[in-house]
Amino acid sequence: MKTITFVLAALLITCVHCDLYDRVLPVLKEANKTRAAETVKYYAKYLNDGNCEAWARLFVKNGVKYDEPNPIVGHDNLIKFCKSIAEQLPSFYYTLLEPPMVTFSGGMRLISKWLIGGADASRKGMGQTGIGSYVLNDQYEIVECTGYDYVIRV
Repeated sequence: MKTITFVLAALLITCVHCDLYDRVLPVLKEANKTRAAETVKYYAKYLNDGNCEAWARLFVKNGVKYDEPNPIVGHDNLIKFCKSIAEQLPSFYYTLLEPPMVTFSGGMRLISKWLIGGADASRKGMGQTGIGSYVLNDQYEIVECTGYDYVIRV
């Protein structure tokens, strides 16, 4: 078995410019894009479910969510931020309007269009749409994210 593994590894190493390499590399990149997009999907799911601990674990330990008025840094602060959303807007909902676009230039970066909304106990609500930007590491953890938006008050 070791001999077979060694031979396959040697073939792939010497096959950098062969047809097999050209066919395998795009498949690997597509798998990475799919896995990266899943991170953003779970970002929305965990916020919607109020699962603040799971949402914070999508980030690296000192991950940053850029938000007004100040950036939110680290798991403990991310959990507090997530819980504050549920307290302020009990009917909060975050949805992706289309699948995220993924690029590998300068790291793994994703862009997605989103819509969020909710209402407080007095039935005052808000709707907000925009574009989210996410930077992931090679473990598909969020290093930093931010959103660009405009607000519609209802």
